[in-house]
Amino acid sequence: MRGAGLFVLSFPRARLPQKYIFLMGLAAGASAGFFSVGGAIVAVPGLVGLFGMTQTAAQGLGLAMVTPGTLVALWTYASAGHVDWSVGIPLALGGVLSISWGVALAHHLPERRLRMLFCGALIAIAAWMMTHG
Repeated sequence: MRGAGLFVLSFPRARLPQKYIFLMGLAAGASAGFFSVGGAIVAVPGLVGLFGMTQTAAQGLGLAMVTPGTLVALWTYASAGHVDWSVGIPLALGGVLSISWGVALAHHLPERRLRMLFCGALIAIAAWMMTHG
């Protein structure tokens, strides 16, 4: 045990060869397609824990993986008439205007703290969804 009484798992770097990253992409894409979110939520922990990447590198790769799929999904939902552009455009603008601040903050945080914040966000979102879903 360390710190505030949390158990810390230690993963050796690069547990799986990089040739298996395609499978991580498949799992993340399936998650994103099924839940309409989750590609990076699946990929980032997998890239860190299974492939030994740093948290910031995994988050960057998660965004690189999600962006093309997001565009395809948006086109599909919009073609079916399931996108409210009066809500979506301001939401997208807010995200575009603030994402660089989040990336800058991620690069200034220590690796361990960033990883713990990522885990905390996943747990908080899961708890909120279980109680309000």
